Amino acid sequence: MDNAKLERADLSDFVVKGDASPAIDLDSVWEALREAARAPHPIAALETVLGIVIDDGDKDFPTWKSRHALSAPVSQMIDLYLPLVIHDTSDQPMRIAHLGQSLDGRIATVIGASHNVTGPENIDHLHRLRALCDVVVVGAGTAEADNPRLTVRRVAGENPLRVVIDPRGRLSPAL
Repeated sequence: MDNAKLERADLSDFVVKGDASPAIDLDSVWEALREAARAPHPIAALETVLGIVIDDGDKDFPTWKSRHALSAPVSQMIDLYLPLVIHDTSDQPMRIAHLGQSLDGRIATVIGASHNVTGPENIDHLHRLRALCDVVVVGAGTAEADNPRLTVRRVAGENPLRVVIDPRGRLSPAL
């Protein structure tokens, strides 16, 4: 929705609190966000499907209001992924870095295991980030040590292309 249309919108009948609409659950919001990310006009797609109005004046922190009462988890999902979905990549592609880190600042356990440093909620978040991306990049060391699948197996979505940066050509092509 362009700014002229947004300025004319009557936001007084929008709600953000109250009993959550049973029709708008996390799965349906995630589906709408995924589809909007691939749409030519993601804002219009989200406004139509979710019944929200988006003010994208600040692309990094867009604000939105809903015609429906939404649960806290649904609102949090929209807040978290909306900037990524409506990001304009025509001038420059979007890059996302994600690092799993424990409360004591480690990215692996003391014996070097990198699995389960974070919890299942973070793994779901990581898989959602992957579903919004075209490519996932890892270094040769990570590929050799962990051989990560880099898929979206825990959430709905398409797997991104897996790219391994190996400047010395040390890895097997099968990896």
